[in-house]
Amino acid sequence: MHNFRSRSWFVLLLSFALLDLGASRAESSIQSKTTSNSTQNLSKAQITFAAFGDIPYEIRLPNGRTDDQVLYEDIAPALRERIDIPFIINLGDLGRPERSCNDDWLRKTQLFWERKLVKPVFYTPGDNDWADCDRPSLAGRQGEIERLQNLRNIFFSRPKNVSSTWKLEEVQRILTRDPRLDRPEITLETIRRIVTMNSNQFAQEWNYKAQPELPENAIWIRDGVLFVTVHMISTDNGRSDIFLDDPKQAIARVDERDRQNERWLNLAFDQAQRHKAKAVVVATQLDPFGPAKHQETSLAHCLNNPAYAAFCRQIETLAGGLGKPVLLLHGDTNAFCLDQPFTQTKNLWRLNAPGDFKYIDAAIIKVFPDDRSQPFRATGLLSGEPAPAVCDYSP
Repeated sequence: MHNFRSRSWFVLLLSFALLDLGASRAESSIQSKTTSNSTQNLSKAQITFAAFGDIPYEIRLPNGRTDDQVLYEDIAPALRERIDIPFIINLGDLGRPERSCNDDWLRKTQLFWERKLVKPVFYTPGDNDWADCDRPSLAGRQGEIERLQNLRNIFFSRPKNVSSTWKLEEVQRILTRDPRLDRPEITLETIRRIVTMNSNQFAQEWNYKAQPELPENAIWIRDGVLFVTVHMISTDNGRSDIFLDDPKQAIARVDERDRQNERWLNLAFDQAQRHKAKAVVVATQLDPFGPAKHQETSLAHCLNNPAYAAFCRQIETLAGGLGKPVLLLHGDTNAFCLDQPFTQTKNLWRLNAPGDFKYIDAAIIKVFPDDRSQPFRATGLLSGEPAPAVCDYSP
């Protein structure tokens, strides 16, 4: 008891000393606060998060490793250890169609997210995950309508609980149940540190909602930034290469998905206005910009495609009306780049995330809403290199 009291008095005296020191510095500090605050706003990120897609594709790298190994042995542990990353966005194409058109592979991927990433993963589907499942080259091919329903049943049939799903007790239960996961990089102490340091974040309200008509479309808010996923894919958003389903029925479903996507984007930007969001991130699988052909600009490439033109016009109009930084985040193609294809809308940016054979990595994305010249910054998780300002689609 005596030692406790002594320590208490020491802490109290130390506190008064620090307060006195703070008061003596206050006058000079006030003079510099105005300029330092603006500098800090530009240098401190509003939020940091991660994104990747189009992996693993079962490719072998020059060093002899596969992209499966890089994903499981390098990317996953690195993301798990980053305590500044509250969630991850997966931009679709969970593998080649030979894999991702299989329910067992989808469930394996879901377990990988839960057990190895140990953070909420927001997933927007890619064409490999359902629309390409009817290709003549595939063994046991299935109609794309059936595959999309199976995908929704696996990933989106239960409400997402971002505030409690990843508590320590759940992680401990998983590790106890499956001894194969008892590896040094995922010890309970590692999990405990991640959960403890993020406890305040997990307790916050995410304002999460899923679209009833398209449960894969989601909206959530973190640290003043609104995020929205929109189900857009390549192959003319599912209008091309329909081999097993009735084309009229399949295209009618695509038309309805387009209408629901439009409604969802409008709702997201309405929510951004209502919640006074400092920035908006729109995530989708589709790359509507490239590679451009015949000297056309990236934006012209989108506007010249009837399947995507309305989407590009809508996001440009909404971003211009919001007046805050907006990022269109996508996968689909092999470039890794951060640029501004919407040349007339200065607050609208595009990030093509790594993946798809060329850049086997994940993107670490930081949002700086007050830096109008560069509100979004992206670097490779493994490489540490910034996303190039020019999109290179070469093999």
